[in-house]
Amino acid sequence: MDGGILVGDVGGTNVRFAIARRENSRIVAEGFDKLAGDDFKAFDEALAAYLDQSGTNVRRACFALAGPVQNGEVLLTNRQWHVSAKQLCEKFDFADVRLINDFTAMARSVPEHESSAFESILPGHPVESAPVLVAGPGTGFGVATLCIARSGGWRVLNGEGGHMAFAPRTDLEFAIAGILMKRFGYVSNELVASGMGLPPVHEAFCEVFGRPYEERTPQEMRQRADAGDEM
Repeated sequence: MDGGILVGDVGGTNVRFAIARRENSRIVAEGFDKLAGDDFKAFDEALAAYLDQSGTNVRRACFALAGPVQNGEVLLTNRQWHVSAKQLCEKFDFADVRLINDFTAMARSVPEHESSAFESILPGHPVESAPVLVAGPGTGFGVATLCIARSGGWRVLNGEGGHMAFAPRTDLEFAIAGILMKRFGYVSNELVASGMGLPPVHEAFCEVFGRPYEERTPQEMRQRADAGDEM
């Protein structure tokens, strides 16, 4: 392939790559591939594997990564990968590499989607021109806010809300938070609402309800939940 921009979603569990191209007024993605992060010691190894497999020849790249971006560098929050835009340009002969936070990218994508791309969970009354909060769990828990800039267009406010303290509201939530606090000291939103938090939260639930605890991976727990296992 030739042309387009190499894009990547770099999370704590998986790495997804594709080539983004502009077709008329739309941006389309092709050449999609998902790689398991555990198969690689570093991000550049995963990137090299994708480039070799796809035969892609691009000069520009943009990667959305699960971690704070500082001076063109990222240390992933839930994986010991250090990513540098400068080093990627040097190693892969890119003319330009942009690194952005993964939820910054997700927030900026909101106005580019049609309403059919969204599913309503709770009814509400949207306010025209009001900021949009984008948050969600993955391996960790990401947060960003989308605003309309004074000069027009969009502006994204980065956030690391997953590291804020969890605020329990119900008796059950207080009980779970108390158990987690004894074990970890600090209970963040990410600890109770993310893939990495599933095992300790599951163990806390078992303690609260007097059920025997069986150690399982987050993937196994998700499969059991999909099969109807309430615990």
